[in-house]
Amino acid sequence: MIKHTTTNQSITIFTFFDELSQSLKAGWEKLKSSQSYKVYSEAFDFFKKVGLYEGLFRPDIPNPVYDNAAKELGKEFLNKALEVGLYFKELFPGDFNISTENVVDGLEYRIFYLTAYHNGNKLGTYKLSFSHSHRNFDFPAPPILEIDSVENLI
Repeated sequence: MIKHTTTNQSITIFTFFDELSQSLKAGWEKLKSSQSYKVYSEAFDFFKKVGLYEGLFRPDIPNPVYDNAAKELGKEFLNKALEVGLYFKELFPGDFNISTENVVDGLEYRIFYLTAYHNGNKLGTYKLSFSHSHRNFDFPAPPILEIDSVENLI
């Protein structure tokens, strides 16, 4: 079991889950009310109009508008992770080429995975689901953070 250096508390993938979930919601709220959200929306419309959105490479290369917006949305999450000593194997929000899409309650979700580490010890994997639209640029609901797998529990 991994111990926190100052509190001697056991560190697991569950330890900072609530703080990380809250930071994702805060990042989503910040992005939704930002000027850059409008810019992303205009860029999405332009890309769609010129045919760059549904192109041949879509299965392998993320839409650059959503990719950049997700990175901006994730800054709060990454800052919180850094603050508590977590780091991830993947770049935020995760590897696009192994991500999947699902529809839940009428919302489209892109699902990514982030492998979490603390002091060199693998804690497990977070599942990160981003609601989005293919019709227009939108993150209609905050990202959902879940625990996908757990390691280092004794």
